[in-house]
Amino acid sequence: MEIKRTGEIDGVSNTLTCFTSPSGSAEQNIDYVYTSKQISFPKGSSSENFTVPIKSNEKNFNDLHFTINCYTTNTEHIDSSSCKQVQAVIEDSSEGFGFCSDSPMSVKENAGNYTAKICRKGFENRTSTFEVCVAKENMTYFEKFHKSIADKCEKVTFQPSDLQKNVTFLVKDDPWGEQEVSTFEVSLKLGMGLPSFGERVRNVSLIDDDSK
Repeated sequence: MEIKRTGEIDGVSNTLTCFTSPSGSAEQNIDYVYTSKQISFPKGSSSENFTVPIKSNEKNFNDLHFTINCYTTNTEHIDSSSCKQVQAVIEDSSEGFGFCSDSPMSVKENAGNYTAKICRKGFENRTSTFEVCVAKENMTYFEKFHKSIADKCEKVTFQPSDLQKNVTFLVKDDPWGEQEVSTFEVSLKLGMGLPSFGERVRNVSLIDDDSK
């Protein structure tokens, strides 16, 4: 972060202290390294830098923020509130393929189909093909004979201009159970050479909304 000094600078030197504080969505020592440093402005200097090391967090794929505070023992030398406390943003630079943030986590059994939304971040100017698969998980004995969603894979091709693809799977209303909730698994079979962001496998709730 660049800290600027204005006013009379040629014959004056100033010192202030800046430090990071864990207020924000970023986690200290996971997303960034706690840093505290004394910043000295020698005579004639109009700007100095405060540097905070950023760490790669493979579990979080959103923009994060933390706070930087600055103070000096001579409060007359800080006349801008923006210098006392600023919010720093860590932008997500992950690349690859993954589930879109609004890809459904549940579907009703009589909805007719389930649509998984797959997004691409970065990884541009190329055509990429992979499979999106569904598989029923915690099946009961009866569900094996009345499966509401069949194990199946669909091929997906992202052209260079594509940022999102929707993949739809048939959902059938089973005739035996009422008001039960089960799950099925949606997975990205990316293969070699294709990176991912976030999870490659997601459990989706299948809700039987029939009633008698």
